[in-house]
Amino acid sequence: MHIYLRFAPSPKWHAETLIAMLSIAGNHCDSSIACATVNHLALSEALHGYATHKLFRLLQSDLPRVQIALMHVAIWCIGEFGPHLLEHCSFDDTHEIYEAVPLSDIIGLLEAVTKSHLATTLTRCCVLTALMKLACRLQRGQGVCRGLVESFVTSLSLELQQRSCEYVSLFDEQWATLQQQALARMPVSHVFRSEIQGKGSILFETSKEPYVPGTDQGSTGSTGLFDILDGSPTATGGASGCRSINDVDLLSDIFSGNAAAPGQTTDAMESHLTPNPEQSGSNSQQIRADFMAFEKDGLRLTMGLVKEAAGADMNITCSFSNSTASDFAQLIFQAAVPKYISMEWEPASASTVPANNLGAVTQVIKVKNTATSKPLMMRLKIQYTVGNRHIIEQTQISSFPIQ
Repeated sequence: MHIYLRFAPSPKWHAETLIAMLSIAGNHCDSSIACATVNHLALSEALHGYATHKLFRLLQSDLPRVQIALMHVAIWCIGEFGPHLLEHCSFDDTHEIYEAVPLSDIIGLLEAVTKSHLATTLTRCCVLTALMKLACRLQRGQGVCRGLVESFVTSLSLELQQRSCEYVSLFDEQWATLQQQALARMPVSHVFRSEIQGKGSILFETSKEPYVPGTDQGSTGSTGLFDILDGSPTATGGASGCRSINDVDLLSDIFSGNAAAPGQTTDAMESHLTPNPEQSGSNSQQIRADFMAFEKDGLRLTMGLVKEAAGADMNITCSFSNSTASDFAQLIFQAAVPKYISMEWEPASASTVPANNLGAVTQVIKVKNTATSKPLMMRLKIQYTVGNRHIIEQTQISSFPIQ
C-alpha cells in the first residue's frame, strides 16, 4: 500500500488503482483499502463526478458477483456525490465519457443491492443512508426513496428497523432543518503529505477539529455527535422550531432510546459525585478527583479526573468493574459532549470486564473546555453482552466535581 502512495503520479491514477484493487480482490483486501479509497475520493473534489460514475457502472455491471468492499465504496459515493450521476462527465486526460444517468436507474440499482444475496446488514444500512442523502440533496424522487426506506420498518434486523424508523421521521416538515444537518456530507480526514527524507511517506492524520455543516473546516469545532444539536426542537414549537443551546437539554437526542428528563438526570448524577479532597490538595500543580459515574446490575463505572490547575485540559480515566458472577463481554463505551468541548479517546485496555471484580477495563478520555463559562457535561452510552443478552445503558453527567 505504501508503494503506490509513494509513487502515485496523479490523484486520478491513485483513485483508479484503489478502485481496481477493490474490484479484483475487494473480498480479500484489508478494510484499510476501502477506508483509504473513501478518504482519497472525499478529498479529491475534481474526482467526485468521475469516480462516482465509474463506481456506479462497475456496481451495475458486476452486481451478481461484485466484490463486497467495492459495493460499499460505490454505495457511499452514490450517497455522497449522487448529483454528479445526473450530469454528463468526462475527464480531460482520457477519452472516457460518461453520460448522465436517470434518477430511476440510480434508485433501481440501490434497490437491487438490498435484494442481493451478497448484501449484509451493513450493506443495507449503507443503502438506506444513500437513499436519504439522495432524497435530501436532489429534492426529487423523495416518494420512491421514502417507500424503499419504509420497507425496512418491519425488518427482522433491529439495526435496519431502527435506522429506517429514524430516517422516515426525518421526512416530516418539522425536521426539515435537522434533515439538512444530519445528512450533510461526511467529514473527511486531513491528509498531510510530508516528504520525509529517505522515506517520502504520506502521513494521514485525523483532524482534531471535526467538520460542522455550514462552517469553515478550519474553524474551532467540536465532536461530530453534537453537530446536529443546534436544531434541537422545542417542546412547544415556535417560529424557528429551535431553542438556544442554554435553554434545552443538549444531550437528550444524541442516542436513540428514552432519555431521562434533565432535572432527574442531574439530581441522580450529583448524588454520585464524591470528590477526593485528599488527592485534590496533594499536588499544587494538578487538581484530582474521583467519582462514581454509573452503577447498575453489577457494572460500575468510576471516573478519575486529573486537571492542570492553570489549564483547560483534563484527563478522565474511566474504569469499569463487574461484581457479578458472569463476564461482561464486547464492551463498547461511547460519550457525547457539547460543541464547546473537544474530546480525544485512547483505546480501551480490554473489551471484556472480568466477573467477581477480578479486574477492570480502563479507557482514558482527554477533554478540553473551550468555553470556561460553560459547564462540562457528558452523555454516556455503555453496551455489553452477558451470555446471549445484549445490554445497553445510558446516563448523563450534568456536572463534574472539577470543571
